[in-house]
Amino acid sequence: MLGYILTVILFLEGQAVPSPQVHRLAAGVRALAPRPISWHTAHRLASEAVDVTEEPEYRWLAPVDLLALAAVESDFREHLIAENGKPTKRGWDCGISGVRVTIYHGRTRRARELCNRLAASTYLSFRYSARELTNYRTGHPCKKFLGTGQPWKLKRCVFNSYKAGPRYSKASKYWVAHHCYRTGILLRRRPRKWRYSCRRAKSLRWIKKVF
Repeated sequence: MLGYILTVILFLEGQAVPSPQVHRLAAGVRALAPRPISWHTAHRLASEAVDVTEEPEYRWLAPVDLLALAAVESDFREHLIAENGKPTKRGWDCGISGVRVTIYHGRTRRARELCNRLAASTYLSFRYSARELTNYRTGHPCKKFLGTGQPWKLKRCVFNSYKAGPRYSKASKYWVAHHCYRTGILLRRRPRKWRYSCRRAKSLRWIKKVF
């Protein structure tokens, strides 16, 4: 009898209805993904992004920020390991959100082990990305934009630093591509023409035009 009750509880938990926020984000993930993603997977990714951004140190992030990171880094490929944007088993950009593991342990066995863990867990990948983004936001070179009324400069600095390091915090369009994916997820649709890929995003005005 006890075994039957436990089975029913587990079944009901597996059938739990996602919150409206999670469902909207999941719909956005499915709309932006270049290949079909099941509702189950999309809901899981959205739920994990929500869970990470509910942690006190990461509340400055919105869940869609992490999901957009997964879009621009891996096209939602959960187990991706890459280098310089190209999939390779010996790369150092790991997991769905492209965490650069050499930041933590250099090019060592510990870094390789962390890479494999990130590629095996989307939740862990989101969490490490949130940690890295937060470190850039509160440290060099982005801290100077906090509380200055310049949110776009702060966003550019944080996400460009995530892509290529603090040295290139101003010299990349990465933050524009990220914002394009962010917009698409929130709107739950792709740019209106196939050739308007978010990877080609040029400016905020361009994003407004294609959506």
